[in-house]
Amino acid sequence: MINKGFCDAVCWLQSLPGVWHDLPMTSLIHVGMKLLTPDQDSGLGIEAEYQEAVRLHGAGGRKP
Repeated sequence: MINKGFCDAVCWLQSLPGVWHDLPMTSLIHVGMKLLTPDQDSGLGIEAEYQEAVRLHGAGGRKP
C-alpha cells in the first residue's frame, strides 16, 4: 500500500506539460523501466500496484 504522504512533492518536466506530483512521476518511471527491462525491479516499492494495474488492464479494466 502506498503512503498518502508520499504525494507531497511537485515536479516540472521539459518534455511533458503540466505539474507532476511525485506519485504519478514515480509510476511513470516504474512503467518506463518495466517496458525497457521487464525482469528488473525499479526499487520504488510499487511493484504490487503495477501488477494489479497490468491484471486489470488485461481484464479490460473490470475486476473479475
